[in-house]
Amino acid sequence: FQVSFKYRFIDEKGSIAQYAPWASGFHLGYTQTAFWDLSSDSNPFIDTIFKPTILYQHNFSNSDLLLPSSNTTVNVGFEHQSNGKGGLESRSLNLGFIEPHTTFSLGNNIELDIKARAWVYVADLSDNPDIGDFRGNTSVSIGIGNPKALMLTSELRGNPGTGKGNLEFNLSYPLDRIFYNNLDLYLFGQLYTGYGESLINYNRKDTRLRFGIALQR
Repeated sequence: FQVSFKYRFIDEKGSIAQYAPWASGFHLGYTQTAFWDLSSDSNPFIDTIFKPTILYQHNFSNSDLLLPSSNTTVNVGFEHQSNGKGGLESRSLNLGFIEPHTTFSLGNNIELDIKARAWVYVADLSDNPDIGDFRGNTSVSIGIGNPKALMLTSELRGNPGTGKGNLEFNLSYPLDRIFYNNLDLYLFGQLYTGYGESLINYNRKDTRLRFGIALQR
């Protein structure tokens, strides 16, 4: 399971933002991903990854881009990833990243979502010195569908030099369309194959098919 949030900590309507509007672009983010092995007798958590993030988000207006049907943002930030363990089981890394993100309206309630990310590893990588060989430094994701109906997204991440990386597909559908607007949840399916999904086994290739419930998408 995974929990994520992003929080703007300078009010865009406050006195600081009125004096310096750019300041409202600073955000704090946090993601926690836990891999829960329900097939084993004791149902252990195989790995848990903690990702605190600080980032700056700039929103481009339609007049800047001359694309009235698009919505574009660029995030620049710093992220720490850790499995929260010590000793030989410790895994951690730091990275700086830039992430452009654009959503296009294709008409008939269909949207095309394109996001790319590039990053550099910062400071000590002694816990996992070759992780860049398996995770690489770039990723791109593409999504298409109706925000109020079926949505399909895919993400490709990897290192062209080593041929390692991963590919992920996500399919989601709002349950309120089935239960007459009584459930604000999403039916969720995911296919993952490749390296680097967890920190403890980043150099092992895994293929996983998952089904579940999502609070948001």
